[in-house]
Amino acid sequence: YTLIHQLPRKKKWAAKELSEFIMLCYGNNLDPHSIKGSYAGAFGFGQFIPSSFNYYAIDFDGDNSVDLFNSVDDAIGSIANYLYIHGWNKNLPTIRRIDQKFLSNTQSINNVRNPLILAPNILHASDELENEDILDQSVLLLSYDERGKTNFFVGTANFIAITKYNRSHFYAKAVYD
Repeated sequence: YTLIHQLPRKKKWAAKELSEFIMLCYGNNLDPHSIKGSYAGAFGFGQFIPSSFNYYAIDFDGDNSVDLFNSVDDAIGSIANYLYIHGWNKNLPTIRRIDQKFLSNTQSINNVRNPLILAPNILHASDELENEDILDQSVLLLSYDERGKTNFFVGTANFIAITKYNRSHFYAKAVYD
């Protein structure tokens, strides 16, 4: 409610999340005033916002109730469900380090909003990746400063799935690490 009235640029999003929150409370017989969360409405072990709870939370411990506050099993299962629905593939790596000399397209680095298809015109011939299962897949080209040196990476569909949970490529790399 506060975001709707105090942050005009987030008004539409906040109104949608408030509606989702009311549905969440009604559908689960919860007192809306009993739920504690972040300023943006994220709550529980997985810090789901209300719409994420309504769309992706699952009963993973088999007790016929979805509880992201007290059930670690439900929280882990719900996060896994979220990642799976957003493209997680257990057969793919998540991120691969690459040498900068193989990059031919550097303007797309760290652009999490626009994944690109990893193709030979993006990477010059590379023994590191030419036989990989990530060619011809949507990927993110990434760079991170680590101990004073810039390192380059390719983030696969699994990395992209993490950025759907939180858009920051720094967050996604921290989760991966």
